[in-house]
Amino acid sequence: MYNKRVARLLLLFSLVTGNEDETHQLAFVEMFGISPFMDPNNGMYRVKKSSSFEVVEIETIEQGVHLIPVYKGTSTQMASSTSKPALDTFSEFCLNNQVNLHKYNSIY
Repeated sequence: MYNKRVARLLLLFSLVTGNEDETHQLAFVEMFGISPFMDPNNGMYRVKKSSSFEVVEIETIEQGVHLIPVYKGTSTQMASSTSKPALDTFSEFCLNNQVNLHKYNSIY
């Protein structure tokens, strides 16, 4: 995970400056903190929500990732149409590097 950051994409927008020839494609993101060590049980990095938000250029976004919620305890319930999304419910996730070969190679 050297020189990589994990964020949740919240908003895509364009910014037009001075003259209309100069348009910036930007994204508003919620940042995640990355654990420097892999989880010994599953070999995945853990990420945790932080309270920081940033505006980044869209060109700097490399790829989407698969986040698996870290469940605490054994109390679970079925999701329904009124359930909150997992990204809003949980604060800690495992970064799934086993989705495909490209993700595995780019994360390690």
